[in-house]
Amino acid sequence: MLIDVATLVPSSLPPQEAWARSLGVRDSAMARLLGLASEHVSHLHELGIAECAGTLKVLELLGTSILQLAVAHTIHLSDVAHTVAEASASTAVAIPSACARFGEHLSVASTIRLGVSLRGTPGQQPSRRVLRMVTAQAIGAYTLCAGYAKVRELVGPYLDQPTAAGSIQPDFKAALISYSQSIGRQAHYKLDAQSGPPHKSTFTASVWTDKKHKTQGTGPSKDAAEQAAAERYLHRFTPLAARARLNIPHTRPHPEPSVSTVTNTRLQQLRNPASQLGITQNGIGFLNTALTHSSYPAEHPGMPDNRMLADLGAYALDSIATYRLSTIILGASDRDAGELRGAVAAVLAKNNPYLERASDILGIKRLLLIGKAVQIPGTTVRVEAFQAVLGAVLLGRTCPAVVTDLLPKSLRQWLDDGLMRGAPALAEKIEKTKSSPPRTIRCEKCGRNLSEDFAERHMERCRVQDPEERLAGVLVRHLPFTLLAPGTWDMRQVVEYYRKAAENRGNGWGNGEFDPSRLEKIASLRPSQCYVGKESWHGYIVFEFANTDRVVLECPIEGNAIYVLSGNWKLMINHTKAELRTEYGHLCMRIVHKGTWLTRIQQTLR
Repeated sequence: MLIDVATLVPSSLPPQEAWARSLGVRDSAMARLLGLASEHVSHLHELGIAECAGTLKVLELLGTSILQLAVAHTIHLSDVAHTVAEASASTAVAIPSACARFGEHLSVASTIRLGVSLRGTPGQQPSRRVLRMVTAQAIGAYTLCAGYAKVRELVGPYLDQPTAAGSIQPDFKAALISYSQSIGRQAHYKLDAQSGPPHKSTFTASVWTDKKHKTQGTGPSKDAAEQAAAERYLHRFTPLAARARLNIPHTRPHPEPSVSTVTNTRLQQLRNPASQLGITQNGIGFLNTALTHSSYPAEHPGMPDNRMLADLGAYALDSIATYRLSTIILGASDRDAGELRGAVAAVLAKNNPYLERASDILGIKRLLLIGKAVQIPGTTVRVEAFQAVLGAVLLGRTCPAVVTDLLPKSLRQWLDDGLMRGAPALAEKIEKTKSSPPRTIRCEKCGRNLSEDFAERHMERCRVQDPEERLAGVLVRHLPFTLLAPGTWDMRQVVEYYRKAAENRGNGWGNGEFDPSRLEKIASLRPSQCYVGKESWHGYIVFEFANTDRVVLECPIEGNAIYVLSGNWKLMINHTKAELRTEYGHLCMRIVHKGTWLTRIQQTLR
């Protein structure tokens, strides 16, 4: 997550343990964020912490946008709609139903914390408007906790998609057994939960073949839940060719684009942009469709056009802009949500030249297939193509954890500039912060350096639960992997530790030479705190800095490069280096220890 949860949630608010268990959230800080999401603004006023109302509004707006995308995404992966109009209508109808069922899954009606004026008589349920608001807050908080992919996994089963009369449902469990055996693995099932009355129970089951390939499903019976989990696994992790061999239906509203229908010349044109966008080899057909304007199939019958993908891409762009601006607002000391929708709307406005600029950055114009009737692709054509490309990215790659991952690295600054133009007051606050760095006050309890804006409030509520180590005057926090032994550390002791580890032949570092200057140079950048581990990223140290959300991963053993990560690095660090570069390429920078590497790190952290 991009925000420090401790600055969002007052210590006086209890965590929402029931929601955390239901959603599989194990982090205590995230459970506290869910606790804030379960509050209604009326109750916050009674508690005297009305300053959190802005945070709740941001969570609500983020949750609403993410829910719309998850529903549209699911509709586009189903056989419910075959035209843009049908897809839009199906999405509009399904959103309220999905929101209500998500709320039922969390038992929002019984767990919401209302003010006295809204509680009503015992047993009386809150109004639908209040339930929708708090459910959206929950979805927004869960998005920050677990990511978009998890939200879509939960929302998918909530959409009613009845099969035609007389049709036979595929046996997804049997198909998964066949597929897992073909790759030398075994499918394991587990009943995770059973909720509701005995006559109307809801079962939740999970299936996995290893630690990284696991999905969850729900249903009215144990077998139905396992079938749903197996179906989700097959659609998420199984190659398209294997699905066809197993007779798993490709239920898409538009034809599954095939790479074989793309000419070799066109394939060569699309390979580089597909790689930049993170689209897999099998997904290049989606990119080709996204870059085919509706005027082209009119002259070349049988060719799909990009209108369906543009419809999905419009939802994706709304969520990307809302998520990014939400993290900016939540990361600021003054969390005013008043400008959020206006700023997002300014970026997404029809015929917006700013969207046309994004199209130009990606070089879409030269790749567009247009009919002779459209001599010059205007703003509308190029904006529609850009949105369609986002839809192609969503369908042509693994479902992203962070929704902003759908944007390539080249568009990151474009998005921020557009949002700041739409939110001038927020931009002015940020610019003032840049031009005059705020004074920081050190908390004596936890050792954190805090800006004046919220230092007093933090120190009133700060509670240090566990002893923390010190490393060269830098605060060290625990992570779920082995740390150096507790105690007071200075840089000399750290260097000595790694020197001894390097001499140990069983350390797993091979013949790499120990270079203590690496740690000393990183320490000169004045990190605010660091995390030390041995099992995950063997031998690396994670350094955090006060004025940026980026972290530096350094290892003092030669042959190991530096990694600069932005975003939810605690999630990213669970991946291998290769997976990190593949799945989070735009959030990860690899720096080799050559030349002015320290200067490059300084520039990256700015």
